[in-house]
Amino acid sequence: MTNNEINTIENEIKYIIRQQISNSQTQASSTTSSNTNGSSTTEKNQKKSLLNYFLDSLADDDTQQVKRQSSTLNKILNDESKTYKKLACHFVSTSTNLYHSLQFWKKNKLLLPNLAPLAQKYLASPSTSPKSESAFSISAYYGRKQRAQLSSENLGFFVFLKDKL
Repeated sequence: MTNNEINTIENEIKYIIRQQISNSQTQASSTTSSNTNGSSTTEKNQKKSLLNYFLDSLADDDTQQVKRQSSTLNKILNDESKTYKKLACHFVSTSTNLYHSLQFWKKNKLLLPNLAPLAQKYLASPSTSPKSESAFSISAYYGRKQRAQLSSENLGFFVFLKDKL
C-alpha cells in the first residue's frame, strides 16, 4: 500500500471512532442545551434573570469541555495508531505465519481499545452469505439435465449475468 492509501485508511478509522464517541456525547449534551435554548427564546424582550445567566455559563462550560475532549480524543487516536504500527511491525517480524491477524488482535486488544472493535467487526466472517447461496442455486438450476448442453463457460456467463441483472 502507498503512504497515501495508508493515511486515507487511518483518517477513515479516526473518523469512525470520532463519530461513535460524538454520538454518545451529543445525546447527553442535547438535553442540557434544549433546556437553555428554550428559556432564552421565551424571554427575548425581558431582562435576563440570574438563573438564565447561570444556565448560559453552564452551556459555555459544556462547549469548552467538548472542545477539550475532542483535542484529547485526537491525541488518544494518534497515540493508538502509532502503537498499532509498532505492534504490527513487531508481529510481522516475529510471527511465523503472517496471515493470523486474529491472533494479533486477540493478543493486543487491550492495548488498542478503540481499534479492536473495528477489527472485530471487519475481520469477522459471516456464517452464511445469501449472495453465494443464491449463486449456487442459480448454477444448479442452469446445470440441470434439461440444460446439460451448456458448456461450463456459458454456464458461468449465465450465473454472472443473473447475479448482475
